[in-house]
Parts: sequence; C-alpha cells; structure tokens
Amino acid sequence: METEPEAAAIIHTLVTLADALGMKVTAEGIETPGQHRFLQASGCDQLQGFLFSRSVSAMEISRRLAEECAAQSGVTPLDATLSTCG
Repeated sequence: METEPEAAAIIHTLVTLADALGMKVTAEGIETPGQHRFLQASGCDQLQGFLFSRSVSAMEISRRLAEECAAQSGVTPLDATLSTCG
C-alpha cells in the first residue's frame, strides 16, 4: 500500500474526510512495519493487525487489560477493575 500511489491517495483522502467530519480513523490489517509507519504518518488515529497481536479471545483481552491496569496503578491483577483504571 505504501508503494502504490493509488492506495496512498485513497488513504490520504479518507483520513482527510474523516478529519473534516471530526471522526477517528482506525486502520485494520496492519502486517508490516512499513504499513505501520505509512498509516501513522498518514494520520490514522488507531492501528490494529497481526503486526501488533494475533487474534485473542475476549477473556485474554480482559486478562491483558487487568495486567496493564495493575502495572500502572500498583494493584494486583486480581484487584484491577475498570473502576480502578478509569
């Protein structure tokens, strides 16, 4: 995508339109560091794809968020809840 002018033009147009409408842009399917750099430089607000993580279950996401919250707030993962993490 970062090497194809047509794809780049579409991405830039969509990001510009979303910005004009006050919307956030999420790019999905990021698989390479080059795609990551290109989409981030293009103004995408959020990126997701295999470059960052393979698909995981809802339970695994909850566990990871609790661990991250615990690390940031100084509580144990079992004590970490949405109320303690905002």
